[in-house]
Formats: sequence, structure tokens, C-alpha cells
Amino acid sequence: MRQPSANFAFLASHSESLARLGGLAEWAFHHDPPTTLGKLRLFAEMLAKLVAARNAVEILPTDSFDTVLRMLRDRSLLPRQPAELFHYLRRAGNAAVHDNVGTPVEALTALKLARQLGVWFVRGYGKDRRLELGPFRPPQPPENATEALTAEIDRLQRDLLHEQSLAEAARQRAEAEARARETAGEKAAREAEERAIWEALAVEQEAANVALAGQLRGLRQQAEGITPSVRAALVQQSEQAAEAIELDEADTRLIVDAKLRSIGWQADTNRLRYALGTRPDPTSTIAIAEWPTESGPVDYALFVKGQCVGVIEAKKIGTDVPAVLEQTKRYARGIRLSANETPVNSPWQHELDDYGVPLVFATNGRPFVKQLATKSGIWF
Repeated sequence: MRQPSANFAFLASHSESLARLGGLAEWAFHHDPPTTLGKLRLFAEMLAKLVAARNAVEILPTDSFDTVLRMLRDRSLLPRQPAELFHYLRRAGNAAVHDNVGTPVEALTALKLARQLGVWFVRGYGKDRRLELGPFRPPQPPENATEALTAEIDRLQRDLLHEQSLAEAARQRAEAEARARETAGEKAAREAEERAIWEALAVEQEAANVALAGQLRGLRQQAEGITPSVRAALVQQSEQAAEAIELDEADTRLIVDAKLRSIGWQADTNRLRYALGTRPDPTSTIAIAEWPTESGPVDYALFVKGQCVGVIEAKKIGTDVPAVLEQTKRYARGIRLSANETPVNSPWQHELDDYGVPLVFATNGRPFVKQLATKSGIWF
């Protein structure tokens, strides 16, 4: 690649196409978030097909992305945590491609999740099982970035600077200051040059897509030649790599949003928020983010036909979920609800506990794993 991606260049030695798609998605973030989501859907689909090929699974040209993921799942070749990320990128990408929807916050989260999948792939199927890349490098925000998006990018930038050497941090600051001093003409010239580079890479990617079928066939034939014991060891390596996937709290909440929407709830952490004026109504099933309680805002308050039936607290992966559940119980006791928002004759309210809602949920975004019982699953 003529202009390596800050977050995806590490994939080039394993798949130039993956590195290029990740870079294209990263570049598009500043200009058009749905394009970022669409590119990352292609990234995830290509990655899933590479996983299938490495496990000697034959994929037909007519097989959909969802079919590929289902085949991997049915053969116990796709650990649950990567599966969650694959499906998030698939759903968000489908919406972007078919309906041209997708916010900058969703695109930023998708970039972070795609990078995590890339790291999992290298650790699980490459030689560098202990690959460490350091913090995610946030891309330049769009000019019309919301306050929430700007705050999240600033947080990511602080995390990055904390890990960088003094020399690298100084270089990053100098670059940012130089961009801030650019005249309109200089900025337009720079962006035109960058656009020309990435458009050329997009053309290269189209050619690479044509050659992909042959590459996958070659990888599958190689995998067919290895012994069952070696193949089983590869699956175990993939499982171990999955346990090292890292999601922060913002990532977890976007995944919870997607899961809620998939079962019929209105949910959007960044738009359906109490502070932005979102309130329940008598006709909807809605999860409202950051609902106030006496102990601070709870991540989600769940309303059915205007009445609150539960709360959810979502923490970053690795957090002990039962401990989060205790925090969620405090929120449930101190939740601020009007008479109309509280179900009539609530049987869970009594002198000892006096809960405001009947159900409390806690999660850290990791699907339940028996060996990591307190560090995974949805507790309620």
C-alpha cells in the first residue's frame, strides 16, 4: 500500500486485500460513514472466507456472508466472541449498503471492531500468537462531528498518547497542529491528493476481488492436506485468541444496541438518550439510554407501553458481571420514574428492597463461556 493504514497495515503480510479494505474504510470515515460501514462489511466477509479456507471449508461463489458464518458456526470453527463482531459488521454494513444509513459513531465503532477481528485472525491463524498493536488510532473526525463523537475520539487519542513514546506523541501533536494551521487551499490540495491515492487503491481492490476465489481455493487445498490433529490445534488456537479480544464500554453498548434491535426494541445509545429528550410513550417498546437514578444514570431503561420493566448496565469486556449486577440493583432501587412510568401494583416493591423495576440485567458484551462464567454472559 502506498499509504499504510494506521490500524490495518499489520494485516498486509497476511492479506493485502484485508489491509487495503481496512485502509479504505478508515479513509472514508472523514467523508462518508456509510461508505466506511460498507467497506468493513466486505472486510468482515473476506475475513470469514479466509477462516473457512484455512479450515478446509468449501465456500461457493453464491454463498452469502450469513451462510458463510452459519457454516463456520455449525462446524464449531467460529468462537462466539468473534461471531458477535462479524454479525455486527454484517448488519451495520447491510444497512449502509442498502439504505445508505450509518452514523459517524457507528462507523468509528465498526473500525475498532474490525481491527479486533483482524488481530484475532492473526493470533488465531498466523505465527504471531501474541501480537500486540497498542491502542486504536482514531481517524480524523468529520467537520460536522457531534459533541459525543468528538469526546470519544478525544478519549481514544488520550489512550493512544498514553501508550506512545515521547517522540511519537510529539510527532502526532505536530501533525495535528499543522493540519489546524492549513489554509482552505492547502487543505483542499491535501484532501485531493489523498482522494487520488485511495481511489487508486479502490481500483486495485476490485482487481483483487476477482483473484480472491483462486486464493481461497489454494488455501483450502493446503488445509485439506494437514492432519486432523494439526487442524484441531488450529481451532484451539483460534479459541484462545478469541479470549483476548478487547472491547471498551462504548463498543459493548453498540453491540447491546444491535442485539436489542434484533429482537424488536428501539435502541440507539447515541440518539435515544434521556438527556436528548427521549421519553417513553404508550405505544412503543424502547430502551432509553442514560436514564437518571439517585446513584447516577443507568445505561438503559427498558419501557413497554410507557412503563419501565427493567434496566441494563453494560461494561467493557473483562469486567466481572455479577459485580456489575450489584451496581445495577442500586440503579433499580433509585430509578426516577413518574407514576405513569411505573407499572401499577408492582409486586417487587416491598419494605426490604423497594425496587423500582422488576428486572435488572448486566453484561460485559462477551457471550457466555462456561470456563469464564463470571466474566461472560448476561446476568439478571
